[in-house]
Amino acid sequence: MCHCQVRAKTAAYREMAAIYNCFVSTRRAEVQRIYRDLESDIKRFFQFLHQGEGYHEVRLEVDEDRRASTEIKMNFYDRTQEDPRAFNSEGHLDSLGLCIFLAFVKRFNAGFPLVVLDDVVSSIDSGHRQHVCGLLFKEFGDYQLLITTHDYIWFDELCAHQRAHKREHLFVNLQILDWSLDGGLRLDKYKPQWTRIEEKLGDADKTGAAAETRKTLEWFLYEMCIAIETPVALRRDVRYTVNDLYDPFVGRVKKLVPDVYQSNIAIFQNLEANGIFGNLLVHNNPRAGNASLVEVRNFVSAVRALHDLFFCDQCGRFVKYHRSAKEIKCRRGCIMWETK
Repeated sequence: MCHCQVRAKTAAYREMAAIYNCFVSTRRAEVQRIYRDLESDIKRFFQFLHQGEGYHEVRLEVDEDRRASTEIKMNFYDRTQEDPRAFNSEGHLDSLGLCIFLAFVKRFNAGFPLVVLDDVVSSIDSGHRQHVCGLLFKEFGDYQLLITTHDYIWFDELCAHQRAHKREHLFVNLQILDWSLDGGLRLDKYKPQWTRIEEKLGDADKTGAAAETRKTLEWFLYEMCIAIETPVALRRDVRYTVNDLYDPFVGRVKKLVPDVYQSNIAIFQNLEANGIFGNLLVHNNPRAGNASLVEVRNFVSAVRALHDLFFCDQCGRFVKYHRSAKEIKCRRGCIMWETK
């Protein structure tokens, strides 16, 4: 190769390198600009899910040392620009991923308002799952939502938010009964937990009704312990039973609203008197067959009465304790009881 050819090829290489470097820097700058647009939504969504938990800025940074790579940084209390994996649980990381996905939907799906979510709350604890419902209805109320979940409780919470936002007529709530390659999905209209329990009672399914009711009672107690800030002994497996939660919950009610407890003491006593049938029929017990359908129905009624005492039909959710206002009220702001 002659000297002139070498010079020509060198000049061409430098020109191509300059073009490539310009493209890479322009692309990084544009991606970073898009990230800046996304960050405000990600921050707002994440703070909505984790209210009062000390999270501040969320930053997406293009990593210039690696190809096609992005770093996520968060401010958590006095720690700044930290990798979220340093202090977040699996559930918090999953909820952060959900917030990033939803921010991308807002940014890029403006002309195609559809959100598809498949089992996105499996690792998110119950207190934050309710916030996911609120976020979807608040930020994506004008989108078409296609949501699937294995979590019956979260499905009921979604239905409650539909009623609370007066949008139940816009939704079709279905249950997947089974599926096959040839026939596809077999669907049925979804039934809320109390409807399912009543149907089991109607079929004289004592064990099924008792098991469903006990599961509902555990869920109710867990949610209410969070809602009224009940001190509960910590467990490593984070699985709390009725026995773990009931006494602390009742003690908290007595402390915050003793008059409410006294005026509704029959509800608590009725549950305590009938609670044996929840244990008897749920666990393998040779005496279970001796329980009558009437006794199981009494257990169901006792749980339902306690549930309804702390449930607001207007907003479709449980009441919550507001420490600064010294009030227990529903999410619509209606004061139920003033606390001590």
